Amino acid sequence: MPQNKRYKVKMSRDSAKDLSNILHYIKYKLKNPIASANLKEEIYKKIYERAYSPLSFKKYDFKEEKMHTYYTIQVNNYTVFYIIQKNTMIIARISYSRRNFEELI
Repeated sequence: MPQNKRYKVKMSRDSAKDLSNILHYIKYKLKNPIASANLKEEIYKKIYERAYSPLSFKKYDFKEEKMHTYYTIQVNNYTVFYIIQKNTMIIARISYSRRNFEELI
């Protein structure tokens, strides 16, 4: 059985900053370094699992039309937004799930 080809994964500057801020908050403000490390591992795990079939999931439906088509990955209380460009899955933003995404993207 042939294995599916995995898309390349690239983090945007915004998503790298988002993730850094989230992990820093959990580690230092909430004083929970184990939860921070576990969340980081889980986010990367979910992203790389999705990289095998990123277009086979529902598109995120924004109220206003966006320049790109966005997809999401839920990881605990966080939402990872990504777009596809050629054979690359670009992680656009990572945010707390209760945030107003219309303003974020």
